[in-house]
Amino acid sequence: MKTRLFFLIYLAFLISCSREKTGKEAEVQPRKSRASLEQDILATGDTNSYLQLFNYHMDGHMEDAFYYSLFMANKYNYSVACMDVYLSLWGRGKRLLW
Repeated sequence: MKTRLFFLIYLAFLISCSREKTGKEAEVQPRKSRASLEQDILATGDTNSYLQLFNYHMDGHMEDAFYYSLFMANKYNYSVACMDVYLSLWGRGKRLLW
């Protein structure tokens, strides 16, 4: 009984993973320019724009992203930005305060 149940769950998992994405799921949104992302963050508090901009700055330019992290944390109480502010100040090796 247990082996049949396990087999059915395993088979359902394989079938669900093998389907190809079609339609809107497969579409890739075009990348926005850095200035456009910054404008969206300041004007509307767009969290997707914040995440894209922060990922853009992950290669060592954390000082540039700090302003937008602090803005999103204070104005919109965005928890991801709060953590990014903390990590920018203390957690990633390059400390802004010291």
